[in-house]
Amino acid sequence: MTILSSLASPIALAAALLAAAPGAAQQPFAGMDLLWVHPAAPPGAPALCVRLLVLDLPRDWMSGDAAAILLTTAEADGQPAARIAAGLIAQDTAVLHLHSGMGGGIGPCAEAPQDPVGEVLGALAALKHQAGAGLVVAIGLGASGPAVLAAAREAVAEALLGPGGPRLAAGIALDGARPARFQPAAPPPAAEGWSHRAPLLCEALAAGSIPPVLPACRAALLPGGGGHVALRPSRP
Repeated sequence: MTILSSLASPIALAAALLAAAPGAAQQPFAGMDLLWVHPAAPPGAPALCVRLLVLDLPRDWMSGDAAAILLTTAEADGQPAARIAAGLIAQDTAVLHLHSGMGGGIGPCAEAPQDPVGEVLGALAALKHQAGAGLVVAIGLGASGPAVLAAAREAVAEALLGPGGPRLAAGIALDGARPARFQPAAPPPAAEGWSHRAPLLCEALAAGSIPPVLPACRAALLPGGGGHVALRPSRP
């Protein structure tokens, strides 16, 4: 990853970003990385705003492992996001918390129109190209839910990332006491182990969600509802 020379102290910036991450103190991450993220846009459109975001990494996470985008828009989403992130990291999934419309960044960020769908797909591209993530899911809390569902639809992803661009494995909307909503995408390549990882994702979401989300999650993300997996899949 290349850090722009205009940043006088990358280490100090990293520390500030880590400290500012919602729920960072409660998350059992073992490492971190920094990713440059800009909203995905149709071909030819300028990248108006680039932000440097913290990617929380589980112990021994490596290129090809799973990652999740946590999209929030309100401060009240911070605590639920921290609980879900902790569950995901415990399942060997890296977590990128994306607070839509957050200030900062490089470029005319204040003037840039808020585009949470573009932000999600831009984060997906960063996870794939900069961090080397394998399958990626997006989880939207509260008012962010519709954006992650839209980002998982093929027509939307193709318009912003191109026909050969990266794709989400699924979009998941969690909105307080309302039923969770799911948007499965095309099945990921077999090598990414979606049939094993999806039940673990559902278990991680169930640990931090109200109402219970586990049965609906399995039914939506796996043909036939999937099967219970008690242990994390081992790496080859």
